[in-house]
Amino acid sequence: MVNEQLNDLVSDFMRSHLRKKFSYWDPRKLESAILEFLKFFVMAGKLPGYFIPLNEDADNVWHAYILETKEYQDLCRKISPHFFLHHTGMAFSDYAANRSPHKLYEQDLTFLATYVKNFGNFTEESINYWPVASFIKKSLNWDINKLNDFCIQLVRLSDGSADLVQPGA
Repeated sequence: MVNEQLNDLVSDFMRSHLRKKFSYWDPRKLESAILEFLKFFVMAGKLPGYFIPLNEDADNVWHAYILETKEYQDLCRKISPHFFLHHTGMAFSDYAANRSPHKLYEQDLTFLATYVKNFGNFTEESINYWPVASFIKKSLNWDINKLNDFCIQLVRLSDGSADLVQPGA
């Protein structure tokens, strides 16, 4: 899914609303936060039950959407006719308490493969929105290319589970 398709999910009203709400942000930062939020939103529809952490900026975009209930409902329907992503304030520690470390690693690797398969490589800008990717890159002392190579290997090992359904399909 290309960025233009994702950006088409945002109505003119909502884009204007977000520009006003986050007028103190640099416009490029806002557009990046919107785009990464949309990627999160599409993945959340494909990976129900997964805890996919994203940074505060993208999370703030999500919260702004939630408060505009009609726009939020319309966005959900654009993803899938029966999709509705419920927000939870659950901390990762609470989520992790009920899952094995193996399951958590599996979900993180699935997230990485899903992102790269459907949206392309992480960039130095986009990685800042994804704590899992940032953590792996930093803790293994990898550059962005090494992280992307690793993610591409994960895609090759996947059984097609990293494929996302196109919004509205």
